Amino acid sequence: MKIKNYTIHDKKISKNWNKLRNSIDYQSYFIPKNKKEFLNKLESYKPTPRIISDFEKMKNNFSFNKLVSFCSGSCMLEYYLMKKFNLDCEVSDNTDSIKRINKFKIFNKSSKIDITKNFKINSTSNTIVLLSRIDTEFDDDQLNELFRKLYESKVCLIYFIPAEIISLKTILVKIKIFFICLFDLRFPVSWGYVRSKKGFEKNWKIYYRTKSFHSKGAILKIK
Repeated sequence: MKIKNYTIHDKKISKNWNKLRNSIDYQSYFIPKNKKEFLNKLESYKPTPRIISDFEKMKNNFSFNKLVSFCSGSCMLEYYLMKKFNLDCEVSDNTDSIKRINKFKIFNKSSKIDITKNFKINSTSNTIVLLSRIDTEFDDDQLNELFRKLYESKVCLIYFIPAEIISLKTILVKIKIFFICLFDLRFPVSWGYVRSKKGFEKNWKIYYRTKSFHSKGAILKIK
């Protein structure tokens, strides 16, 4: 199951990721233009305890020393995991801001990659792939194709973080957005989809087993 997702962001800024990464007005997306400020932002980040717990569980059950992240954005989670678990870390994004991150030389590798197109990944049995909050950007065909590519690249372990999972709270928030936009005399801006757990799993179940899945993350193991 999936439903359309909407945002109250201005239409001119919604999904304009280059603008969001460069604008100090959008701190959750903003990437500072000097290394010191960027490191300060990275150091201040603390992920959800459930995500840390999942990685601790995976370190106890699986062997990995390399983290590869797609659609990394501001790379805050990637930096935390790299430091806490002593991982080699490769980050990527499809915006020009990744070039700025590359110049800072914080991560082992920083690349501009559009995962809706052909891409290469140097995966070994010791690699874990991180997919964080990418689901609102892609339809089911695109998600299924991504998991197929990762499977064919022999990616054995994936940690998938959903942006949202359908719940009563989710539905009420969408209704609230509609009313806010109605009072402002404007249309809500489309922002992809929100899926149920089964709606997510149908996109990877051919290629990956779901080892655990909760609202903060899913551990996927190759079949």
